[in-house]
Amino acid sequence: MRANGVSDFPDPGPGGYRTTGINLQSPAAERAFNICKARLNQSTPPPPVPASVRRQELKWAYCMRANGVPSFPDPDANGDIQFPIGSPIPQTPAFQTAQNGPCKQYANR
Repeated sequence: MRANGVSDFPDPGPGGYRTTGINLQSPAAERAFNICKARLNQSTPPPPVPASVRRQELKWAYCMRANGVPSFPDPDANGDIQFPIGSPIPQTPAFQTAQNGPCKQYANR
């Protein structure tokens, strides 16, 4: 992603990628995703996510929904929280307020 125009795209963490602060709707992000998605299917699957990480992600999702982000998704079986490409959720004021306030303890693992 960084090599294809999204210079601030983060390295993955134990539960996947945190894309807070990245405009996934930008033309550069969409273009980079289209270039990189072929590589996603060729990569080696990550190791299983510990149950403790998935529990932490579930707490984060619950907290975000309880604090003004009702459409915040649950983590998948890998502990990843996925937003559709172009989802406005991470850019909303409610998301930022909950993320940096009452839910910060769960988001920063």
